Amino acid sequence: MATSEESGSNPKELSPEKFAANLINIIDNAALSMAMGVGAALGLFSVMAELDQPESSDVIAKRAGLIERFIFFIPLHLCVLHSTIN
Repeated sequence: MATSEESGSNPKELSPEKFAANLINIIDNAALSMAMGVGAALGLFSVMAELDQPESSDVIAKRAGLIERFIFFIPLHLCVLHSTIN
């Protein structure tokens, strides 16, 4: 694993633009982690693992016994993740 000096991410050396980009990346990854946690807790990964083909969020919600309106906020990353696993 690279140290902060090797990767050029020493906070004292970062430009404001690079710092902002790093911060946005951290926030994006945190949001994805939370969405994956919600998806796992709701059983969406289990439902998607049983699918033979990509399905809409409405179909996935119905199979999970959920209302599509309340799972639609979970990012498309769940579907992308599912397609990369299979």
